Amino acid sequence: MTIVNIIKPKDLGKFEKKFPEELAAMNRKALHEMGWVAKKLLQDLSVNVHWRGIFRYGWIFVTTPTTLRIWNREDHAIFVEMGRKPNKRPPPAGAILPWVKDHFVNADIGLARKIARNIGIRGIKARPVMTSPDFAKAIEIALSKKLNTAWEAAAKKAGLWG
Repeated sequence: MTIVNIIKPKDLGKFEKKFPEELAAMNRKALHEMGWVAKKLLQDLSVNVHWRGIFRYGWIFVTTPTTLRIWNREDHAIFVEMGRKPNKRPPPAGAILPWVKDHFVNADIGLARKIARNIGIRGIKARPVMTSPDFAKAIEIALSKKLNTAWEAAAKKAGLWG
């Protein structure tokens, strides 16, 4: 069902100022809600990528009326997402030590150094989360629904229809 609203030119003046304000507010609300949807989706996808979901909980998002930025605050997030080429400088052993302590009973800095050296020699295969097709498709669908709802709500609040 299509709803058609007829706005006479003389009536546009009262909506001209109100609609952009309402639209910005509704867009921001929709993007904020979308941030929570994206964060939950990334957490679910991250469980499959990283053991014990360590990568899972570092997701942060920030919204403005026109943008949604989302990233992972963990230091190793870029290496999980993009991988690491072989024959490069190894990561610091201190950065790997917490992971080593979670995985091995008799963990010490020596074991962390050996693992860091192997990462430097062999590299790390990328395990993308944010660039995965599953995430992109789910976000595209959810975002279009949220923004359509926001635009309709802004138009109703501004008095354009409904």
